[in-house]
Amino acid sequence: MESKDIGDIDTLADIAEASGLNRDEALKMLNDKKLYVQNVRDDQYEAKRYGIKVNSLEVNASGQLDLNVMLGLKEGNPGFNEVDVQFTVDIDADDKQVEELVSKAMEISPVKNSLERNVQVNSTFKRNK
Repeated sequence: MESKDIGDIDTLADIAEASGLNRDEALKMLNDKKLYVQNVRDDQYEAKRYGIKVNSLEVNASGQLDLNVMLGLKEGNPGFNEVDVQFTVDIDADDKQVEELVSKAMEISPVKNSLERNVQVNSTFKRNK
């Protein structure tokens, strides 16, 4: 079995493409740290509606892939079986308020809502000239 450096952005883009995702969109997401800034801003706005001051907010998502399946070495689902999201916050609120805010953020998350339903994924290609 071939070893792959999943810390390398091009490798991750290759994995995304092999999983049926658009390679260019994956590269865009991996290279642009500001791509999902609006999602974080939406979460901060939601906190403000509850009268909670958010000093800092970081959201990390991770998941595990079976590389043997993704690389065609065995049968199965080449995608994620689950995705874990971790919120790291500096916030003027108690744990119960933070849990409610995180729950609301997950409820309105466009990423979560897209992953939970059957979303059509379109792909195209263009040649380098």
